[in-house]
Amino acid sequence: PEDKELFEALLQTMTETGADFTNSLRGLSKLSLPGCQDFDSSLKKTKSYLLSQCCSVQELIKACQPRMDPRQLQMLMLLLSTNPSLLMQLGGQGKIMREFERMEKLEEVKDLTQAEKTGADDQKWTDWLQKYTARLRLEEQGVGDVQQLNNERVAVMNSNNPKFILRNYIAQNAIKAAEEGDFTEVQRVLRLLEQPYSEDVDLGELEVTAGDAAAATTDDDAGASASVIAKSAAAPGTATSCTGTAYDSRPPDWAVDLCVT
Repeated sequence: PEDKELFEALLQTMTETGADFTNSLRGLSKLSLPGCQDFDSSLKKTKSYLLSQCCSVQELIKACQPRMDPRQLQMLMLLLSTNPSLLMQLGGQGKIMREFERMEKLEEVKDLTQAEKTGADDQKWTDWLQKYTARLRLEEQGVGDVQQLNNERVAVMNSNNPKFILRNYIAQNAIKAAEEGDFTEVQRVLRLLEQPYSEDVDLGELEVTAGDAAAATTDDDAGASASVIAKSAAAPGTATSCTGTAYDSRPPDWAVDLCVT
């Protein structure tokens, strides 16, 4: 029961902070067991990483924007008052409720500053990590070699939480390049997804060079904020897309507007 509550609290924390679920779950393996010598430093590194995966105020406000045409909402509201049973049959009641929830959330966050959100995110992750640390201490009880246990734990976690997934923007980059006659990005993504749990993927001859990334940068990428670019910039040795963005980074701002068909 306690583990269920801990996991539900994790889901709630990721949702409230707008954290990237895939990266956050993978990132938890960065935290060593409390009995390890590097626990304190790993705790700081883990929290810093989790905070880097949280959405910005701008992203939060954008996500809360109404998605329904005002005329459509007005029509559904009229239908709700005159013929609610028909509205339920059409599935419109759920749409109205979701739209109202977004409007309420937007009202809450419209005046929120980035500093305020970062502070709130920090507190939420601090609280959850304290609960997680307490749970990890139970894993150590009666164990002689804690470091060995930690190595095994990390291996299990990283073999179940992928580092790479086929995100919409990754597919879009590959599709766009293919439409222009370049299938290199398609081959690159295929090789990446053959090893989704690997920490390091050798792209070999498909490795993106700095020149390739600069030439392939889109107008959307060029207009991205410095903070977004810093978060998505690939570290040395990290598998990168044709735009120079790390495949395991948070999706860029423009990815929010992508529609899957």
